[in-house]
Amino acid sequence: MPDTDADTDLAQRVKRLRDEAQGYVDKAFKPNREEALRLYEGRMTPEEEEKRQPGMTRYIAPEVRDAVDDVHANLMRIYTASGRLVRYRPRGREDAAKAKALDKLAAWVLDVQNDGYLVTDDLVMNALKLRYGVLKVSVQAETRERLRLYEGLGEADLSRFEQDAIVKTESHDDGTLNVTVKESEEIAKVRIESIPPEELIWDQDARDLETAAFVAHRCELTVSELLDQGYDADQVHALADKATAGADEAYGYDEESFRTRASDFGGEDEGEDDESQRLIDVTEAYLRVDTKGDGHSELRRVVLAGNDEVLANDPVERIPFAVATPVRIPHALVGYSVTDYFRDQQAVATEVSRQMLNNLYKVNNPRIMASEADLQDGWDSLFDQTPGSPINARPGEVAPFVIPPLIENSLSVLEHLRQKSDRRLGSGQGSGALDPDVLNKQTATAVVAARDAAAIRMEMMARNIAETAFKRLAVLLLDAMAEALDAETIANVLGDEASEFDGAFDQEFDVEVVVGLGTGRDDERMGAIARVAGFQQSVLEAYGPDNPLVSVQQLAHAQRQLLEGAGVRDTDAYIASDQAIAEGLASQQGQDPEAAAAAQEQAKLQAEQQLALQKLQMELESKHQIEMAKIASQERIALAKLQAEREEMSIEAALKAEQVATGQDINPNVTGPVF
Repeated sequence: MPDTDADTDLAQRVKRLRDEAQGYVDKAFKPNREEALRLYEGRMTPEEEEKRQPGMTRYIAPEVRDAVDDVHANLMRIYTASGRLVRYRPRGREDAAKAKALDKLAAWVLDVQNDGYLVTDDLVMNALKLRYGVLKVSVQAETRERLRLYEGLGEADLSRFEQDAIVKTESHDDGTLNVTVKESEEIAKVRIESIPPEELIWDQDARDLETAAFVAHRCELTVSELLDQGYDADQVHALADKATAGADEAYGYDEESFRTRASDFGGEDEGEDDESQRLIDVTEAYLRVDTKGDGHSELRRVVLAGNDEVLANDPVERIPFAVATPVRIPHALVGYSVTDYFRDQQAVATEVSRQMLNNLYKVNNPRIMASEADLQDGWDSLFDQTPGSPINARPGEVAPFVIPPLIENSLSVLEHLRQKSDRRLGSGQGSGALDPDVLNKQTATAVVAARDAAAIRMEMMARNIAETAFKRLAVLLLDAMAEALDAETIANVLGDEASEFDGAFDQEFDVEVVVGLGTGRDDERMGAIARVAGFQQSVLEAYGPDNPLVSVQQLAHAQRQLLEGAGVRDTDAYIASDQAIAEGLASQQGQDPEAAAAAQEQAKLQAEQQLALQKLQMELESKHQIEMAKIASQERIALAKLQAEREEMSIEAALKAEQVATGQDINPNVTGPVF
């Protein structure tokens, strides 16, 4: 229960902001989510079911499901094949090794401590289908049990262990005991979870999670889950006693919640006798509050439970959510989905397909035209659909009502819609480029260009999801790892590289996306790295490891990137670490590892200085060539001017000679005689 008036006021403020945010999200996004689920699953609306005539088809075209599944499969291939989606970039050269170690730690947290593939799969599927997917990062305490052997104990030493903790006891001839004990310890664990989109609410003015004024995770947790998160036991049990059936209605259980959180819907009596499984409405809100009265707000985490009682009120650095959206809308937290692209086409394809199927049904089951007199005898036989059964009628007086088939026209319309879907998705261009008839008329370059054009939209979606969700996830992981990972865990994960975190887990790193549009094609990138690796190897073979241009560590780094590009994550199994390489080179040369590292750094500096000198020389030579060209041009102009003056003087001398010879005044500017 709230202990102060400030907590009570804060609870009222959170409740007001929560209700406003819930109303905004329900109005802006809930109808779209419900329709997207219906379209993807191929369910008719109640209105369509009510209007459907008996015998008519319930078919719904799978345009949305096919498009979502196609993009989903392609994006998961991009994300899983790359080995990593983002990477940490150091802000200084001295942190390069630590940034690389952070990449390895983050991958371990995502894939080992958590189900990285499943989390990514849920996030991508929700984003493609429902416009947005949500990840949440938190640090939770976890109890870890392990067996420990104590040797050489006496009988009196057994009293310090709990009886239930002793697993095995072995006696020796000298009276001592070996005791195996099950010990429990509480450790911090980074938890990454994909939460249902309808559980996240935010204020309508939010443009991104970094600057949002209010964001909340509203869900239901059991008494056991709240206790595991460290909340006060008396307060949690009191909330469980106050829980009523009306809380479910207030939370808003509906068809969408049933389909995204089906495990919460058991029988009415489920958990009734087990208090630990009672559900309590919990709102974990993040809002900006001016607690000091100085006009500057701070971000706080406020947890309300049950009847809006405050369970926690703490300052935090970041909102621990990441929201992915495949098609961005500028200045908005949530954009568009693949469902939005294909909603209209599914409606048209469904209507055309239904008409085609209903037409086929009527063609195969025609109505009978007969006069009232003809139907007096043999009425039942007219409606007997058994093949080969006779119809009682006079010849020519009973005939089927012929309905013209429309299948051919319907198929052409459906084919047109399929091609239109391919163009919207981008997949049709690539598949058309690989058609045999097209291949005969195209060059290899044109085929590759068409294939690349087909992948642009999917690469754009891959980049958008990486920028909106995985990039923020990397930042959240950096904070969580600094809080949760101890020295023992870091040493177990990194091995020799753990020395980079000797007492300092700073967070001064940038995050860079390495997948999707704008990051280059994987085959081109791997080809460039392979060419560089070949060049490095040739330099090392020609000049040895002490050359100023390429080091053995740089060659090893190139080889690791080639392995990672091929999908091999455990590169340490094939190539030694940089530290091990430096120590090996130092032992071969009889040098101290630190001295070897200093020598290598000096060699790098010399190589950089040499490159800078070469660049300066090239610039000077270029300037010299420009100046020489200017001088040559000026000389050519002067010579041309001098030649013109000489020709003019020659002409004047000739005119004067003619004037002397003829005794006439000759004007050089007049072509005829002067009168």
